[in-house]
Amino acid sequence: MSFHDGIAPVQSEHIAFFINKKNIQQFNREFEKAYGFYNDISTVKDKNGWFHINKFGQDIYSARYSWSGNYNENKCIVKDFDDNYFHINSDGKRTYSQSYVYAGDFKYNIAVVVDCSGKHTHIKDDGNLLHGRFFDELDIFHKGYAVAKDGKGYFHINKQGNELYSQRYKKLEDFYNGFSYATNFYNNKVLLDESEYREIKITVAKIDKEKNIK
Repeated sequence: MSFHDGIAPVQSEHIAFFINKKNIQQFNREFEKAYGFYNDISTVKDKNGWFHINKFGQDIYSARYSWSGNYNENKCIVKDFDDNYFHINSDGKRTYSQSYVYAGDFKYNIAVVVDCSGKHTHIKDDGNLLHGRFFDELDIFHKGYAVAKDGKGYFHINKQGNELYSQRYKKLEDFYNGFSYATNFYNNKVLLDESEYREIKITVAKIDKEKNIK
């Protein structure tokens, strides 16, 4: 994989290890899987499970997990051997006591989690609920708004968990430069204006297939 700070993970058959740019093996350690260093921390796997090492090749903590992500905003998603998801800090300690059936990365200190009923919500980095509202699907925040889904379709919410408008969509993207690309339930492609939440229909040119046949 790519070099980070002069070190890269490589895979040879069933063994993974790290090399420098002179192709010299680092740390005198081998793993089953190894990934690149991000913020001086790498995600690796041995016969006992997934864990993290520092830039000197040393274990950051003693625990092992059935799966682990990479660190983001000094926090990382892990899954224990009972299929519980939660976040740990850069010392390997849990950042909150709750467990979830799924958890996503933190962005701007906010993450999406899924509870045992399958509902999605946002939590803050201390584990407390951001707005206390739950949805069928939910994305991370982008410029202060997040795409959510309820039984009627997709829409945008603010950080208080309130909907920005009443209409729903079949597909929906984040707002970019004041507009969101959406598909309504008539399968029409529209742009949703962030200032008034009104739809602007996209005109798709019709192609004469016979004239384009060679």
